Amino acid sequence: MIVIFWIALLVLLSTYLGYPFCLALLSLFFPKSKLKEFHFPMVSLIIPVYNEEKIIEEKIKNSLSLDYPKDKLEIIVASDGSTDNTKAIVEKYLAQGVRFFDFPRAGKLATLNQVFPYVSGEILVLTDASAMFSKDALQKLLRHFADNNVGVVSGVERIKRVKKSVIDLSERIYWNYETKIKEWEGKIYSTVGANGPIYAIRKELYPALPSHLNICDDMAISMSVLSKGKRIILEPEAVAFEKVSLNLGDEWRRKVRIATGAWGALFFYKKFLIPFFSPIALPLFFHKILRWLTLPVMMVFLISNLFCTSLFYNALLTLQIIFHLFSIISLILLCYNKKIPLGISFLGYFLLTNLAQVVGLFKAIFKPGKPIWQPIQRA
Repeated sequence: MIVIFWIALLVLLSTYLGYPFCLALLSLFFPKSKLKEFHFPMVSLIIPVYNEEKIIEEKIKNSLSLDYPKDKLEIIVASDGSTDNTKAIVEKYLAQGVRFFDFPRAGKLATLNQVFPYVSGEILVLTDASAMFSKDALQKLLRHFADNNVGVVSGVERIKRVKKSVIDLSERIYWNYETKIKEWEGKIYSTVGANGPIYAIRKELYPALPSHLNICDDMAISMSVLSKGKRIILEPEAVAFEKVSLNLGDEWRRKVRIATGAWGALFFYKKFLIPFFSPIALPLFFHKILRWLTLPVMMVFLISNLFCTSLFYNALLTLQIIFHLFSIISLILLCYNKKIPLGISFLGYFLLTNLAQVVGLFKAIFKPGKPIWQPIQRA
């Protein structure tokens, strides 16, 4: 049991400390890319929606206000069979060049596949209705396509501070951590996935993915680009602002849906996990798989600790029990929308996130479901 204990501890330390430390160190030896002269390419900004009447008008206004030549930007709203007032709201902006397509309900990936033949941009920018871009976000993203080796450029998701939310600060901490890892990976070679709310892809690289599968679209699209030998990098100055879920129930459903689709995408592109064959096998293993399996590894760590007897092991066992108790209590309080100190609330958020990954893995294997999506109620 002592061997299992140390293996589990090593996995946890390498996932959350060792891997980021190695990335930060290695990135120092890779100078920042020198950007070539920027030319404005034709861009299609694609907003897939399903029943987004509460926020689509704000998104359209945000898109129309972006600092990019109007004759080089087309804004496309692709509806996945919306049944609310989304269509009526979008139609008010058709005279301003916004294009609207209404497809039968089939899921987000199916909607993207169906609208693809109608886009005219050489660069596609994919986004969510809830993601509001900074004014210069498009220019910051697109300048990297002067490098022919770059296939996808991801922006950064920033979480807005919301008084009513009990998880916004925890979500912000998570995304700051995630952003730095992706930035370092892209600097060394390539990160393993774009941020769904804001990323750009060369049109010729957009893949024909099977839309009947319940797979995470941004991860599957990213891995398809990697399979063609192109890089995915992160531009930290291209920002999309989002608000968090209004309640923990919505956040739970969102995380489980994303986790299920992410595991599905990983299974679909499992060949990337083969070392030496894939240049991103190590990033996938440390950045994705080991982090997604944090909760099972922590349980192995705890159970194995029960069979190790000495003052040192007893002290670690006590710390683990305290950690898990506080995590459970914190999650219960968050479920009742109680405001608690950040250090405690983050434990509950951490537990929620890792529980969602386990449930997502189970669903991806045994009960993947249909690739449909529901908008969440945001703060």
